[in-house]
Amino acid sequence: MVIIGQNKTSTKIYGYGGTKELINITSDDVSISNFLINYEFLQSVESYTYLLNLFHVNNVSITSNNFKSNIEWGDLWAYILVDFSYNCYIDNNDFNGSSPEIGGYNVWGIRLSESYNNIISNNIITYYWESGILLSNSNNNIISNNSIKYTRWGLILDYSNYNNIKGNIISHNEFEGIQLFKSSYNIIQKNQISYNNGTGLYIFEGSYNNITNNDISSNTFYGIEIISNSFIWNFISPDLNRTSSLYNIIAYNNFIDNGENAFFVSSFFTSWKMNYWGESIEHPHPIFGKIGPFSIIASLWINFDWNPAQEPYDISS
Repeated sequence: MVIIGQNKTSTKIYGYGGTKELINITSDDVSISNFLINYEFLQSVESYTYLLNLFHVNNVSITSNNFKSNIEWGDLWAYILVDFSYNCYIDNNDFNGSSPEIGGYNVWGIRLSESYNNIISNNIITYYWESGILLSNSNNNIISNNSIKYTRWGLILDYSNYNNIKGNIISHNEFEGIQLFKSSYNIIQKNQISYNNGTGLYIFEGSYNNITNNDISSNTFYGIEIISNSFIWNFISPDLNRTSSLYNIIAYNNFIDNGENAFFVSSFFTSWKMNYWGESIEHPHPIFGKIGPFSIIASLWINFDWNPAQEPYDISS
């Protein structure tokens, strides 16, 4: 089934006085494009409410739509929920989570839950109370060329592995630009992560992530922060079946004008390779961190980028 609107600013799918999803897709091979999809008013709010719900579907395409809402923050949990779904394509949509009349925010722009092999690309996502994009227990997805601004967290991976995050602009968010929470084997490459009011890229107990060719600049706290609370297991018996931050690769990135460019706590075997650290450095560059069972009593520890880049990389190339 293919549903095409004439113009995404004037052809409306419009909700007023409803109680739950505006659009609920439960069949495969559906395409929706060129609509203004708007919830103006909810009669009452049930546990979770979405503009568009994709549930147990395959090969659904949502492209070139304009998603907005004028209801109070927290009433809409996500504009799009992709739930137990595969091979879906969300591309070239505008997501505006703010309510100009009320001044509120809704929770997520796009949320994937237990969903695999989906592509989220070329979307503009602004003003969400939690994050622009959330991946929860979702693996092997591609998140590419999106703009995510003015949310609390730009992009969150929560227990999500083997995803490819590339070519996104993630900036001016209240906390972290990208947060990896107990997520491993992800590729983070060629992103612009800048002007976030917390840390640019935050990894909590994630391992074997590949962070390469990113421009990480002008973030208030750290450019990158890698944290593990599992000091005993990391030190004595590293094992991904336990929570840990191990064997992450940080290579060929620009770290420029962050509060501190990098920091770690009880993360081990991190490979720092040929990053640019905001100035030309002709000697190994130290990355200071801590190891210990509790950060407040942890001991100073140092990693090194043994061969730092002498000039910034052109990430766009």
